[in-house]
Amino acid sequence: MPDRIAALTALAARKPGDAMIWYALGAEHKKRGDAAAALKAYAEAIRIDPDYTAAFVEAGEVHATEGRPDAAREVWQNGIAAADRKGALRTRKHLERLLAALEPTQAVAGAEERALPSPMRARGPGHISRPQGLRRESS
Repeated sequence: MPDRIAALTALAARKPGDAMIWYALGAEHKKRGDAAAALKAYAEAIRIDPDYTAAFVEAGEVHATEGRPDAAREVWQNGIAAADRKGALRTRKHLERLLAALEPTQAVAGAEERALPSPMRARGPGHISRPQGLRRESS
């Protein structure tokens, strides 16, 4: 199987205005644990399509898992505005739940991990979280 990042990068070079390609590239970088590259790709997807709500969800999750709750909060608030523009009520509610999970919790050992919604908990380098409706079912 060819390297997905190389293939997506080549595709993005051929179709630089395709937000979906940049989103997929961000997801692949996120899956491999390269937060900086993932955020750069998600930012490009959002620049191309300011209403690409999935890119806001994922970019915020990267910030949250990297320990930057203020950055996650800002991205998700911008994502809510995008969801409102699109009329994407389910995505808006999902973003609101993610924002609510960022609220401070009791200062106990491991509270930071428990404060994150389950899709954002660290699960290893091969894990990629997806919004509820996009999770794959096990066979």
